[in-house]
Order: sequence, then C-alpha cells, then structure tokens
Amino acid sequence: MIKDSIPFRTLIIVLLLPLLFSSSVFAQKLIIDIKAIDNSLCIKASINDAKQVFTIPEQIDVITKMKTIYSMFEYRQTDIQHLEFSRRNPFKMTGKLDHRDNSEPYMPENQNDDIHMLLKNLGHEIYGPIRDLVEKALEIEFIISKECIYFPFDALYFNGKQLFLQKPILYNLNGLQNSQININKNWKGFMVSEMTADPDRGVLLIKKILPESQYFDSSEVYLKDFNKARDIDFIIISTHGGVKSMYLDHITVFPKHLAVMEPKLVYLDSCTLGVSYDFLYCLQKEGIQYFLGPILSNEDGNSSTITMKGFFTALLRGEKPSQALFSTRKALYNRFKLQKNSFSMLMFRAFTFRIYRLN
Repeated sequence: MIKDSIPFRTLIIVLLLPLLFSSSVFAQKLIIDIKAIDNSLCIKASINDAKQVFTIPEQIDVITKMKTIYSMFEYRQTDIQHLEFSRRNPFKMTGKLDHRDNSEPYMPENQNDDIHMLLKNLGHEIYGPIRDLVEKALEIEFIISKECIYFPFDALYFNGKQLFLQKPILYNLNGLQNSQININKNWKGFMVSEMTADPDRGVLLIKKILPESQYFDSSEVYLKDFNKARDIDFIIISTHGGVKSMYLDHITVFPKHLAVMEPKLVYLDSCTLGVSYDFLYCLQKEGIQYFLGPILSNEDGNSSTITMKGFFTALLRGEKPSQALFSTRKALYNRFKLQKNSFSMLMFRAFTFRIYRLN
C-alpha cells in the first residue's frame, strides 16, 4: 500500500482552516446599531451576512423604562455612598437626556423585584428578535445615538443572565470599527491620583506594571504638566468629578486638557464620566481610540482599584480592550457574589465601567 505524502485527514483540516478561521474569529462580532426616535428604539443588528432590522414601538415605553433602569442603578449606588440622589441624577440635573420625552422616570415601590423585571422584560424586547445573532457573537459592539448614552443595554438579561457577564461589550458613537491597540511594558502613561478618590493608590499599582509612565499626586499636578506631556500612550486619572469635568487640587480638568496629549487610551476613574457626551465627543474628534470610565457613581478604591488593575493586567496579557473589561467585570461579579453582596452592591462594584471605541 502506497502512503500519501500528506495524510488525508491532515489535508482536509488544512483546506478547511481558512473557512474555520474566518467564521470563528473575524466574523463573530455582532454590531447592534440603536437609535432613539420619537420614544421608539430603532435597531439594526448584523453579524457576517446576517442582518435584522426592527423597531420597538412607543407603546412599549422602552425609553422611559431604560431611563428608569439607569435611575434605579444610580439611586441605589449613590444611596450606598450616602449621596443625595437628586443632586446626582443626570435626568433631574439636566432635563435634556431626550428632548422628545419629558416624562419623569418612575421609581417602583418594590425595587428589588421591579429592577429584575425591567431588566428581563427589556432584554426580551431588544434581544429576543435577534437571539440567534446574540448567541453566535463572540463580541458585541453597540453603536448608540446621543439620546441613548445613559442606557445600560449590557445590563439587560439575555437567556436568564445579564449580557455583560456573557459577552465582551464595546460602545461606539459613530460606527467606526477599525482601531486596535497593542499595549506593552514600554507604554508611557500620564497618571494622576487624588487620595480620597483613590485611597488604595490603584494608580500607583499601574505605575508599577507600566514603569515608563509619569505619576502625579493631585496636589502636585498643574495645567502646565498636562500641556507639556508628550508621547503619551494612555491617561489614567482617579479623582472626583461629574458629567462635565474632574476636580484636582489646582485645576478643573476638561476634555481639551486630555486631548492635547493625543493618547491612544483614556481611563477615567471619576463618577459618571462614562456618560459625558462632551468628553467623548472631544476625545473622538482628536483621534483618541478608546475611552473607559464609569457610567454611574463608582466606589472610592476597592472595586474601582480592582477594576483598574484587572483591566491593565489583562491588556498586558494580550487581551483586546473589550475582552479585558469583560474578564475584569466577570471576576469582580464572582468575587463579590461569593462575599454575599446584594444585587445592588454587585452592580455597583462589577458593572459600573464602560468602554468606548471612539476611532
């Protein structure tokens, strides 16, 4: 019997590899484009050549319910931190989240049951029509309109579990999908830590694993330090702030102060900056590739420190940004669930941070 120079089984595998590689790696990102129009959500979902377009009609009241979910999360988290809800609720502060819908978010009496009911029901409305596409996806990228920036789509349930615990998630404001970053130990960061916001000095932990970085205490940094920083790969700032700015000892930091450094990645450990359209738009306009920040009030130290360290450690392992945040949030959720944290505390500690691909 004459033996083939290439065994038949090996030949079949070699011939199939391009097809398998293409379908399992490149083509498994699900793009979900969501726009709020006249109190309805218009959704376009696509993966590979499969596409689906549908609208969740006004009668479902999806806009008000998404606002309610955000308000309930923020209410619980600011209550945990003994902060006044009315001062920090962005809907009450601005009244401009959706100029076509002036209804106030309702606050159910039994929040424990109602928050789960809302997460499950809205998850069914949004992901039910595209169940097959969601199940196939290795990563999900939400392209959202400005009106949807507060809506925590990845907190909704899919197949009985919150989506952020099942899939790497990215958010995107303009549909660009090309940028990737490859972090290494030579990356140079611009780092600032304010002691009460960063009591564990988590920023210094990142300085240890990325030693080429410049580190400043809040009391030591001035506007001139921002302006003269050059060849910066990433920025980390841990301090107090809100949807418009951050506060250091000697300066109030606006997005233009970060954009001049032209970093690839901006990581802001400062309450609610993950829903600051002004920050996002300015950084996007200046070509910054990725932005990561909390969409709600976040914890001073503890879970915020673990998030920071977990994210950068995962990046250095070679994980891309969405995967790095996914693995970090999942580990946080499991860690604090073992400590018998309530659902409110689990969301406070594990869910709060969001990552955007800006360019």
